[in-house]
Amino acid sequence: MRSIRHRTDATHYRVLPLDNDKLRLYFSIGRALLEAKQSGGDPFAAIESILPWQVFTDSVTEAEKLAQPVDFDYLPLIGDGFSQLRRYTPSLLESLQLKAAPTARDILEGVELLKSINQHQLRKVSEDAPTSFVRKRWENVVRTEDGFDRRFYEICVLSEMKNSLRSGDIWVQGSRQFKDFEEYLLPIPRFTNQRQRQELGLAVDTDCERFLEERLKILNSELIKTEQLAMQNELSDAVITDSGLNGMALLPASSPE
Repeated sequence: MRSIRHRTDATHYRVLPLDNDKLRLYFSIGRALLEAKQSGGDPFAAIESILPWQVFTDSVTEAEKLAQPVDFDYLPLIGDGFSQLRRYTPSLLESLQLKAAPTARDILEGVELLKSINQHQLRKVSEDAPTSFVRKRWENVVRTEDGFDRRFYEICVLSEMKNSLRSGDIWVQGSRQFKDFEEYLLPIPRFTNQRQRQELGLAVDTDCERFLEERLKILNSELIKTEQLAMQNELSDAVITDSGLNGMALLPASSPE
């Protein structure tokens, strides 16, 4: 797409001198018409005082050819570069193992569809092809009266794949920058094997029942100690009265605010 923009710009720069000549010509004609109106002169004679009428007619025709439509977009021109893309895109897609977040699943389905089309050497895109990622700007070139345009559908998928790779919604499997959360964890078979051999290197018991039983024993032991201290009125930083448990001030009364 970038090369297409460059070619469009190059074309624009080639016609720019012509545009400038036309602007200067029509400026002169416009000035002559204004003077003719102010003086009550013949406007047609005013034009012919600048250039012959036939030359003026030809210049209008040339200007019409140079003018681009109001909604001109270079996007339809990218189809000319499709054959160049086809030199490497099939191999590129086959070599990439892609993963996608839910927001980019349709784009990934589009990529898989392109792989299938390439493998089976199909010429057409099926009517049930995913299209939720096709932006409004692409709609007129991707879908035609005869169905999907193969060239523009493929280029659109590749363009959206590039955008999603940049945002992280799609990533290459094994990428160090973007990974599925599960890939950061120990594989389940390896975890199970290490747990059975007690080789996880954790500071706690990995058996849930034993862990809870141990923690309950510690809790009961501490509660018994607390009860004994409370009966002897020996709790630190707390006291039990008829109204219940009250915390004592941790700072002396003379402490600065």
